[in-house]
Amino acid sequence: MREAFISHIQSRQLLLPQQRYLLACSGGMDSMALANLLHMAGLTFEIAHVNFKLRNEESDGDQSFVENWAQKHQIPFHLKIADTKQLSRSQGISIQMAAREIRYAFFEDIRAKFNLDGILLAHHEDDQLETIFLNLLRGTGIEGIYGMSERKGWLIRPLLPFSRAELTDFMSSAGFEWREDSSNEKSDYKRNNLRHNGLPAIIGLEADARKNLLTSFERLK
Repeated sequence: MREAFISHIQSRQLLLPQQRYLLACSGGMDSMALANLLHMAGLTFEIAHVNFKLRNEESDGDQSFVENWAQKHQIPFHLKIADTKQLSRSQGISIQMAAREIRYAFFEDIRAKFNLDGILLAHHEDDQLETIFLNLLRGTGIEGIYGMSERKGWLIRPLLPFSRAELTDFMSSAGFEWREDSSNEKSDYKRNNLRHNGLPAIIGLEADARKNLLTSFERLK
């Protein structure tokens, strides 16, 4: 996995050894996989974590886990504790939208303050498939197949070619730990509903079939 990751970021010139990055890290499997891969690849990065205060002790546990990992590996750590519910009420927006606004504003503030060269997000192949089909279901037409870009402005997604299964296998085989977010098991959010009820057959395709499907979408762009 380490070799495949390094080969990908080098071939795409996504991440450069002389640059410094900010990793958005929740403590979940995806972002911890990226944290470990960045560290193993010898890249320079800092970590940003948002405690949205939505899951009480579980949220605090995520914060402690990420902060301890950063301290162990001597990586600068940036924290924001946010009242997500209050922002949702005051602006009349959903909890999910409020959380999105909070985290992206925080990441950009840290990037600009410390003059970092990009914000790293841990979206992977499964997320890309979900995004494409969620866009299509929303009625975005042909634009819905665009999905997420590897690079958009300061945002960089180095894990898009890798499936969740590949990342989980990497983490488990290496004995790396991560936090489970209980809210991911709920089906009351659109993405979670699609993930659990709408796309199991597609997400469960063999690796070659999944990549062929994504390649087909790329050709339609």
